[in-house]
Amino acid sequence: MHLHFTCIALIATLILSSCSQGTVNSSSSDYTPKSTASTKPINIKGLSLDQSREQMKLTVETTVGCKFAGNERDPRDIRDCCKKPTIRDDGSSYCRGDPDVYIGGNSYILFKCEAYSGCQYSSSEVIQLLSKKYGLEFVSDEVHEFVRPCSVSNLGEKLCLAYDKRMKWNGGLGPKILLQRHKFGRDIDL
Repeated sequence: MHLHFTCIALIATLILSSCSQGTVNSSSSDYTPKSTASTKPINIKGLSLDQSREQMKLTVETTVGCKFAGNERDPRDIRDCCKKPTIRDDGSSYCRGDPDVYIGGNSYILFKCEAYSGCQYSSSEVIQLLSKKYGLEFVSDEVHEFVRPCSVSNLGEKLCLAYDKRMKWNGGLGPKILLQRHKFGRDIDL
């Protein structure tokens, strides 16, 4: 019994002495942004959150080649941009299924893989490309139905990869990209 107690005391002493010899580095240099981090807004297919709604519409029609569908008199219907809109009897149009680009007011933009030519890429490949281009760090590189990896830019935009139901059948290729305003252009007043 005495030998057992002596061994435990010896192990505890060794652990405590090794802990006290360690140093804690509190340097703030560990928290500086990466040198590759962009100081310009994230721009996907010419769209960024610093543009007006009209600029966004003109840009996406040019760069993606889609048309905004919906009755222009109803602002709720002019968010969807699709390459092949369906025409209603009254002459208005709509996107059948998910639009290629969806502009959610002034708060977010959602891109299907067709809009950014990414249907042949896995979520980890898209994350690698976005990380390199914008200096972003994602916690995960896997996109699932209920898992959405995100990163926040130096300017406060939140960029996420979102699940597309087609990923279930095509080997996990072609995630959607969700660009959110998050804290972009906002100041905190404490």
